[in-house]
Amino acid sequence: DESQLVLYYGSFVKPYWGESLTQGEFEYVLSLEFGADRAVDLGGLAPHVDYFVLFLARESVALVSVARSGDLDVARAVLQRLLARFAGREPQTLRELKGALASPNPDPREVARLVGQARRQQGTWGFTVDDDLFERTEALVAQVCPEREDCFTPSDQVRLAEANPALFEEWIHAVQHAREEQPIVTAHLDLLESQIEPIPEGIRARTLEKIAELEGMGFRVIQMPAFRVNLRKERDWPGISYVNGLVVDKQVFLPQFGLGEIEDGIFRLVDAQLPEGYSI
Repeated sequence: DESQLVLYYGSFVKPYWGESLTQGEFEYVLSLEFGADRAVDLGGLAPHVDYFVLFLARESVALVSVARSGDLDVARAVLQRLLARFAGREPQTLRELKGALASPNPDPREVARLVGQARRQQGTWGFTVDDDLFERTEALVAQVCPEREDCFTPSDQVRLAEANPALFEEWIHAVQHAREEQPIVTAHLDLLESQIEPIPEGIRARTLEKIAELEGMGFRVIQMPAFRVNLRKERDWPGISYVNGLVVDKQVFLPQFGLGEIEDGIFRLVDAQLPEGYSI
């Protein structure tokens, strides 16, 4: 019914100002604020609504994220991408993890043990960096601050940059790279672990309930895989959501995470289900 405006909302906004409201009061305020005829709760499944659903509204189609686990091909692809970040310096634990996952029927307890071991060790892993960068930086520090060990206050960094701009820039990039690598490694381990953990029944049931609700409103649902990481433990990030995308005319833009043929297969399956004239 094109004369009706429906508001789909999640749960992350409620703690900011609506915790004292009942569900009905909260929906009333949201509907009034946005001029909606109806509010539909899609919370409890992802941090934001657009991690759970992407609408092709003109076609009454909804792309919905459905949590997937037990996909060993995904686990292997994630591990392969993680190993590639070390470029020939792969930690022993990750090599053992690769061996454990190579079996047609990996032992989930052994995989979980190795993932836990990798988490404990990851802070000590070295990443690809110019072998003599630290030596060259130490020499620059000794030149600029011969009397002091600490040469990285803001004013000292200006002096380092003035003394050797190219080396200082290289050092800055290396430091930033090292800071970024730890959460990236953690994210890969989270995704891998999510494929050896079963989906909690509560998440599965609520997903099916919301799919039925969308279908009851007239939407044809296309299921998209969601590789979640906050299944049983709180994580700093929600995992991969392919529906966190954009629709322009009949072109659907979806995020790609570098999992190779795994993702190519996902996109081919979804592309075949899109309405006529639409493409990914």
